[in-house]
Amino acid sequence: MTRFSTEPDGRCHRTRQLMREAGITAGVIMWPLLGSVPFWIAAVIWSRRVYAALPNQAPGCFVVTAAAQGHVAVVGARLPVEHCGEERLATRQLHTLWRFEALWARRAPQGHAAFRRLYNQVGPRMAARITTPFRADLAYLALKPVEVLARVVLKNVQPRQGEG
Repeated sequence: MTRFSTEPDGRCHRTRQLMREAGITAGVIMWPLLGSVPFWIAAVIWSRRVYAALPNQAPGCFVVTAAAQGHVAVVGARLPVEHCGEERLATRQLHTLWRFEALWARRAPQGHAAFRRLYNQVGPRMAARITTPFRADLAYLALKPVEVLARVVLKNVQPRQGEG
């Protein structure tokens, strides 16, 4: 008995031969596949619902938002400001960095997009480590030089025609 059956065109059909020897029929294979179809359908429906519930935009400032959750004596009061068409509570630092990011996106969209791609990957992991008000205070203070630089830029950059 030969171990491999070979068709005239030279193809080996070892799988078919082994299935025949083991008594595996098409029905034995098809019933489990057909039985899994409802689960595949449910997975697709569930995935579409989860996807539809996602926000249209990535969240704004992961780390700065987490830093804003520090002690009021350190981070300052949270005041209502308009951001992305919504009124939100934000610290002065958060509001400054939102304004700076908006300017950056208008003036240097490629540089801003590159930074945003990286920040959207790293930011959530960094923000996840800011779990206590004390850590938020430390993050706030670590971001203070960035805030000061952003304020200087915002104060000294003249708005272009059509910019607010």
